[in-house]
Amino acid sequence: MQDLDRERSLEMEREVERQRQLDIERAKSRELQFNLDLEKEKQTQRELQRELEQVELGRSSRREFSANPNRCSVPLVASIYPLHLPFVW
Repeated sequence: MQDLDRERSLEMEREVERQRQLDIERAKSRELQFNLDLEKEKQTQRELQRELEQVELGRSSRREFSANPNRCSVPLVASIYPLHLPFVW
């Protein structure tokens, strides 16, 4: 009888440990998924920022060209990177 109780006790301990390991793996999976989603969002933001910069650069170039078609000038950095937008490489 004691052997049976000991065996059941060991089996319960193994099951508790198995559940603990599963919980750890689930937590790792959730963290990895969160990090992946965060990185995707950062990538999307970088792409949108690049697109915005290209649009702003195009607008600046057209404005300068139309203001003085005989003058070749470089757009101001402030017109490319507005102060209200975060700078992202």
